[in-house]
Amino acid sequence: MVALHDGVRAVLVFLHGSGDTGAGLRHALAHVAGGHLVHRLRERGVELVTPSAEPRSYFLAPGQMSSVWFDRHGMDPRAREHTESLDQSAARLAALLDELQRAGISPHRIVVGGFSMGGGMALHLALREADRGLAGVFALSSFMCASSPAFALESARRAPPVFMRHGAADGFILPRWGEATAEELRALGAEVDFALVAGLDHTMADAEVIELTAWVLDRLGV
Repeated sequence: MVALHDGVRAVLVFLHGSGDTGAGLRHALAHVAGGHLVHRLRERGVELVTPSAEPRSYFLAPGQMSSVWFDRHGMDPRAREHTESLDQSAARLAALLDELQRAGISPHRIVVGGFSMGGGMALHLALREADRGLAGVFALSSFMCASSPAFALESARRAPPVFMRHGAADGFILPRWGEATAEELRALGAEVDFALVAGLDHTMADAEVIELTAWVLDRLGV
């Protein structure tokens, strides 16, 4: 169950990266850019929701249970997508969106996004739930598989506006992978704001989080 504070006008659902948790992400956001995102959301009456992925066996960490939104058959974007685990997490997150709507939050007052794997999951969710009318979706240091079935969904052509940032020095999720995903989304007709962050590796930078905060508040109209 999601407990919303009194007076909440909108919601930001922020999904963590692989191996992290919602609590871990919230702790990180309280420190990056001096907690700028957290403070600005609170000022504008926007609830920050940071769900946690369910631990599962993860191909890239053999023999270990990991807090990941989905499994992989390989890291390279040419690898086949692990559709079963994606379907499971997408269903859980769609149920979260349903819960928010029942609590009185209209879809056009909800932005979904994430960092690393969380950003990839958010993009999947936005394409699958495009008919819901979300205000926007963002992905930081993220990508989707090149042959993802999500790109072929009819609903995907009604995807909400997309904000993507990627570290130009990211050696884990390569910048060209994020750029390719941005181009795939543009080919669907999505409005995509993509940019590389000079010198940034696989982490969140103060400047991009400040920029993201302004984008989120603009999309939510608060």
